Amino acid sequence: MTSKEKWQFTNRVISDNSYETYLELGTSDIFRPGCTFYNIVCPKKVSVDIGARSHYQMSFRDFFRDLDAGVLDNEKRSHRTVQTQPVLYNYDCIFNGVTPTSHTDTKDCMNSSLKVLNNKGSLIFPYVDPLSKSWQTEGKDRHPEWIGPVWKSMVEIHYNPTALVDVVIVHNHNNPDGITHGLAIIRKIDPRNKQLVDIKKKLCQSFSDKFLTFKLYESNKREIMNIVNMNTFFDKYGTFEDHMSASYKFWSKK
Repeated sequence: MTSKEKWQFTNRVISDNSYETYLELGTSDIFRPGCTFYNIVCPKKVSVDIGARSHYQMSFRDFFRDLDAGVLDNEKRSHRTVQTQPVLYNYDCIFNGVTPTSHTDTKDCMNSSLKVLNNKGSLIFPYVDPLSKSWQTEGKDRHPEWIGPVWKSMVEIHYNPTALVDVVIVHNHNNPDGITHGLAIIRKIDPRNKQLVDIKKKLCQSFSDKFLTFKLYESNKREIMNIVNMNTFFDKYGTFEDHMSASYKFWSKK
C-alpha cells in the first residue's frame, strides 16, 4: 500500500463525514510531502511518533497515558514537540500507522484509540488482510516485509460481545493501483441502535477459535468478516449512518 493510497482514502472518509479532528499514530515525518499526515486535509490534525518529527514525539502508549491523565499539554510534558498544538482529547478520525510489532501492540493501540474516538468517528487500520500466510507469520518463515497478525485483532474485536463496534475491511486486491493488504474501518455502534446491537450479539454467538487460525480465515474470510472493495465502501458505508444501515443488512443475511 502506498502512502498516496492511504491519504486519498482517509481524506475521502474525512470529507464525506465532515470530520474536523484527525489523529495519526506512527507518523513518519509531518514535514515530508510524501508522508500521509502531510497530505491529510482536516481543520485540526495531531501526529504521534516516537522517532520522527511529529507533534508528540513519544510512543502511542505514553501518548494515551498522558492524555488520560490530563498532563498532555505544552507546559508540562517532558517530551519534545515540533510545534505548539492545542491539546485535543477526542477525535473524529484516527489513523493507526504504528508498525505492528506484536498482536498485543495492535490490540492495545486499538482499545486506547476507541476510548478517544468520537461516537460517529472512524478508526482506520492498514495491513489487515494479508495476501498470504508468510506476510503475517512470525519466525523464520515470515515475509521480508512482514505486516504482522493485525487481521487477528480485527476478527477478535468484531466477535467480542462487549465491544460495540462494527468492522469493515476494504481492499482492491485485483486492482494494481488498489489498497494492498486492506484497510479496516472501525466504527462504534450506538447502544440505542437495538437492531444492530442484537445482530452483534447473534454474530458473537457464532464465533469459533478456529476463526483465529490463518488457514481457516484465508479460506472463509468473506463469511467471517465484511470485506468490500473501495467503490462499494464509499457507495454503501462511506458515512457513519450509511455504515450502520449497510452493516445491519449484511449481517442479517448471515
